[in-house]
Amino acid sequence: EKQRDFKQMSFTVHGQNNPNKFDMMLLMSFLDELKSYQLVLFYLEDAFETALFWRNSVTVDLWGSTSIGLPLHSVVLFVLGTTMVEYPQLIPSFSMLGIAWIMLATMQYRSNVPCYWKRCRTFQELLVALIFDRSISGPPSVKPNQDQEQYEEWLRRWQERIDKAAKHAEKAQIQYEKFTKELENAEGGGLDISTPQHQSVLSMLNLFKKMLHPLQLSLVTWFGYLRIARNILIWEETYYAFWVTLISLVSAVVFLFVPWAFFIKWIMRILVWLLFGPWMKLVDTFYYTPLKNLSDDEREEKERKVKRSQTEVFIRNARISNENALKLKDMRVYKFGKYITRVPVLKVDRHLDDPLLSSTGGAYEHERLTMAMLAMQEARRETCLQPGQHLYGDMIPISTAQRSDEKNEITWASTGKITSDPAMLKRDENGVAVDFVELSDSAAIFKVLFVVFAAALVNWFGFPIIVSTVRYYVYL
Repeated sequence: EKQRDFKQMSFTVHGQNNPNKFDMMLLMSFLDELKSYQLVLFYLEDAFETALFWRNSVTVDLWGSTSIGLPLHSVVLFVLGTTMVEYPQLIPSFSMLGIAWIMLATMQYRSNVPCYWKRCRTFQELLVALIFDRSISGPPSVKPNQDQEQYEEWLRRWQERIDKAAKHAEKAQIQYEKFTKELENAEGGGLDISTPQHQSVLSMLNLFKKMLHPLQLSLVTWFGYLRIARNILIWEETYYAFWVTLISLVSAVVFLFVPWAFFIKWIMRILVWLLFGPWMKLVDTFYYTPLKNLSDDEREEKERKVKRSQTEVFIRNARISNENALKLKDMRVYKFGKYITRVPVLKVDRHLDDPLLSSTGGAYEHERLTMAMLAMQEARRETCLQPGQHLYGDMIPISTAQRSDEKNEITWASTGKITSDPAMLKRDENGVAVDFVELSDSAAIFKVLFVVFAAALVNWFGFPIIVSTVRYYVYL
């Protein structure tokens, strides 16, 4: 409701530089960000050397304190390469497997960082949570300055590589400037004999504000996509990285059973028969030649009609989108206040924020509740749930809370569950939840295995009997 709060919120979301306003410093910061992405070359260099020279990439604990290092990435690369050369039809499957391999390798690299706050959740943890609907391993206890010596050593080696790359870049820049200066001296100042006027780069670029402002808006969008891709690749967006990895693995398995040779053969056969057959003479006679023989006025009139129809559709869609945006803005102003700012769903910040090494972490001990108290809390009768500001509907936009009431979504628990979080229930001295019978994982697994076994038994014995009976009566 207050402009001061709006400014603080806008600063929190967008930072010091507003991306919608023209700012030369913001444009220059994009160049600095591109230079900072040279760190990706260090990741690629490490991955290339590890895979090419069969260096140890995975450590396996044998017994006690004994462990052995294995060049797993090199083995996988060698097996995939030799197999793909002999069986080219496996290229689509191995391509998807390569995407998953890169994601898993990046995850492993981050998991090996000495500092806990620099790590990410692993693919195995998220897969177990997806299958069993809960995390098997609880949150770890992180002490202040944990693994400080190892992390400082890791930072020192990493900074040495950055400084070494910066020195090489500076040396190359000096050599290039020296070569340019020698070339100018050899040319004798060039053909331009007028006196040069010195002007700062920023002041010169400010003259082209009308041309650079659209470029800035485009760069804001594209750099947002680039940051999202970076965060997914380095597992900063953990859940999206997990789904990319899982979909790639599933696609790699599915593509193994796709007859790519059959599809490629029939696609090429259809294209050849369609494009190079004798019926193309009819296409030339009734379509291409009359179109080519049109006069300039007829051709311009035809193009004008096509452009007019396309423009009308574009203007109508733009008008509808503008009306919906204005209606949505007015409704949000009416419900939530007159100041609006867009909050990004994904992380689009240039600099990532991590806790300090001196930070601590541990499991949160929440208050245990009875079944009745937990049901009241989840039904929102005792506590107030902030539904958010997303509106639904075209004619009359409604909020999330109104939409939930229409669909009778009055509880947080999903279908088939008494409560969304059984761990919050109060338990007795034996660890049994009060007024709640929780199905154990072993019982659930037993039920699933029983259903699978029964289905396999019916298919193996029952289906042949049914087929034999049908054949008997049909041929009778």
